[in-house]
Amino acid sequence: MLKSSKGFTIIELSVAIVIIGIMTSIIYINYYNEESSYQATLTKAKAFEVSIPISLATNFVSEWKFDGQTSVESAATTDDVKDTWGGNNGTPSGPTVKGGSDCVSGKCLSYDGNDYIYFGSDSSLTFSDEASWTAEYWIFPTKANWNTLSCPVNSTGKPRIIAPHYTTAVYFLNANGSYKSIWNILVASKWQHIVYTCNGTTITRDMDIYVNGVKKGTIAAGNSQMGFNYLGIGTNSTYNFQGKIDNVRLYNNTLSASQVRGQYYAGLNELLASGGITKEEYQQRLAEANNTLAQNEQ
Repeated sequence: MLKSSKGFTIIELSVAIVIIGIMTSIIYINYYNEESSYQATLTKAKAFEVSIPISLATNFVSEWKFDGQTSVESAATTDDVKDTWGGNNGTPSGPTVKGGSDCVSGKCLSYDGNDYIYFGSDSSLTFSDEASWTAEYWIFPTKANWNTLSCPVNSTGKPRIIAPHYTTAVYFLNANGSYKSIWNILVASKWQHIVYTCNGTTITRDMDIYVNGVKKGTIAAGNSQMGFNYLGIGTNSTYNFQGKIDNVRLYNNTLSASQVRGQYYAGLNELLASGGITKEEYQQRLAEANNTLAQNEQ
């Protein structure tokens, strides 16, 4: 029987080549299927994302994307805290500009526990008792025990500040008060999408809190004016935030659950594009949101 120079028969070599070919095709098919599934998931998320901003445009009050001209790793200037939708430009005190994979999209701002931004008290930032509104932002806390969202209230249970307590990213200040909290819904060193929606048409002024597209709880805010004396990001005058914040938006309407979810998907797509999350984490986050949604609908 014919043998190669290495001592294998031609038949043995032929069988080995066939086996290698079969294994290669299996690996390719599996890779193709994984990529196809990933691309299909990405396409669905993007399709859902595109339909959302059109319906939200008329409800925008302000948007801060922090995409100014300041160089990365430099201190933020007024150019970095401009309102890209309304006229509520901010005044920064200390935050550092980040970019690329450090952010959800474009640039973002990093806070060291002493930094903050103030935006003043324009009338567009004040909502009456009957008003419905939404606050949305992405947060990357860097302190492990800062993991609660709170609704500060006064002694009669009426809301005065809307903020993450200990992760004070965005707050609305009207007066001092105690806190009603939803505990253990944030984690450290991970980008999370936070949304507060306040329904001013209900007697209890219900406030829903969403994290990563999923509702985590409802607080009966009570009958009180939802305005505030000034808007700030990064501090509530007592507790200062440590971490990063990106894409802060205010709306003069209550976003629906599907709109909140769409905004989360949109941010995930931006995070994936910026390199802020891997493809595997992107798929995992989509699956988690979809599984929770399916469970809630049962």
